[in-house]
Amino acid sequence: MLIIAGILIVAGAGVGSIALREKSRPQLAKATFVLMIAGVLVLTVGTWMRFDDYRSPIEWFLNFAITAAALVTVVVGVRTLRTPHRRSAATDQEKLTA
Repeated sequence: MLIIAGILIVAGAGVGSIALREKSRPQLAKATFVLMIAGVLVLTVGTWMRFDDYRSPIEWFLNFAITAAALVTVVVGVRTLRTPHRRSAATDQEKLTA
């Protein structure tokens, strides 16, 4: 159940983040990005709860691979949120001509 919830949170927040960035609402886009990171964490917890047979080396591998991917995603996501974004030259040019 948590796996499906995590996937739905990540997908919904991803679509929301893209839509809000196109509408020039960076604060809400950042909030949906944080929600996406939370969805990755929910997905990881769901995976650990689902694959609970610790005698199986395949499940150990899956748990640690998904946890490592989630850790990388969270670190990169937090770093992305903390760094200032540069505007593209096309956006600057549009503002000058408008």
